Amino acid sequence: MAGVLNTLSLATDLPGLAAQVQEWLDDPQLSLMSRLKSLYQRPAVGYFPVYSPLEIFEAAGVYPIGVGDVSHDAEMALGESRFPSFVCSIVKSTLDLGLAERLRVLDGVVFHSICDAARNLQAVYARNIPQQWTDYLHFPQNFDSPAASEYLASEYRRLMRRLDAWTDRRMTNDDLLAAIERYNRLRSHLRELYRFRRMHPDLLSTRVLYTLVRALGLLTVEDSLDLLTYARGLLTRQVPRTRDSVRALWIGAFCEKPPWDLVETLEEAGIAIVDDDIGLAHRWFSDDIPLDGDAIMALATAYCRNAVPAAVRHVPLGDRTAALLQRMQKVGADVVVMTVAKFCEPGLYEYAAYRRVLAEQKIPHILIEFDEHMWMFDKVQTDIETFVESVLLN
Repeated sequence: MAGVLNTLSLATDLPGLAAQVQEWLDDPQLSLMSRLKSLYQRPAVGYFPVYSPLEIFEAAGVYPIGVGDVSHDAEMALGESRFPSFVCSIVKSTLDLGLAERLRVLDGVVFHSICDAARNLQAVYARNIPQQWTDYLHFPQNFDSPAASEYLASEYRRLMRRLDAWTDRRMTNDDLLAAIERYNRLRSHLRELYRFRRMHPDLLSTRVLYTLVRALGLLTVEDSLDLLTYARGLLTRQVPRTRDSVRALWIGAFCEKPPWDLVETLEEAGIAIVDDDIGLAHRWFSDDIPLDGDAIMALATAYCRNAVPAAVRHVPLGDRTAALLQRMQKVGADVVVMTVAKFCEPGLYEYAAYRRVLAEQKIPHILIEFDEHMWMFDKVQTDIETFVESVLLN
């Protein structure tokens, strides 16, 4: 191992490692992130979910930190004073973290256009926290247009110019290709872990995998690779759990992170999650990005042509529902569990489309609404247990 993780005494089993990682995530001082920033001597830039071009930050010598992965247990009074009540909690909690100086490890933040609420956040954040450098990345909306990749490449180049000016350095094509190679390796590790969980949900719980995926948003790519390599080495030490369960595709948690206890409630109630859409920042591409030619164009083309399904990435409705059914078949899921963040318009719109096709195909499914600060799970547990029993008995 390299970096800070080499100096830590890591747990020797997966549940213990997950508990250790959760301590890093829940630390209000973000102590581990501060140590990483100091060790690598890099400015730190926060990025908003769902996806940001992490390869560009890496090539710029910047340490990217996912603001959506920082745990937040306050009442969001500061954030709610600037946003109305009908805005999703991650927008308010991001601003609240900044106003409460929980994000003082960051030197800047990059936002992007995934929904109407996120579009407004950057201007409000910059006005209230002017000491941090900010930028706003416009992603293309019409992926059928042949100009989509060129447009996104121009946005990436604009971001690169701003980062170069801010960091007083100049990124080269080779810098970006090297960064893409590192993130290709990280995504490959993730694909292997997800493949293992799909085959053995009794050995790799989603509670553990969810924790590891969230940790990637707070670590450098070097330390992320070390963490996943170490975790994969612990898989063979797991003892399988034998219990009645149903294999589920879990969708809807693509942006706002569900509470730890919600994940545990799902699994304890008999849901064996075999695929999900959590942590898309590190899982956005279904295949490796090519490592030759124009790196910016390769990155932009991959975003437009080789991205995983997501509620905030527009595709025709028929293609979206067909992809859901194909995905269920690929991962061997029998049911769909959809968790939608409160006031999340993209998630609710997606559920409306999926609900119709799932009903037509007679596929059992359940909807659960959540927010980051949810703390009562009795009703969710009852609903899930009833759902699981109805599936197992039919």
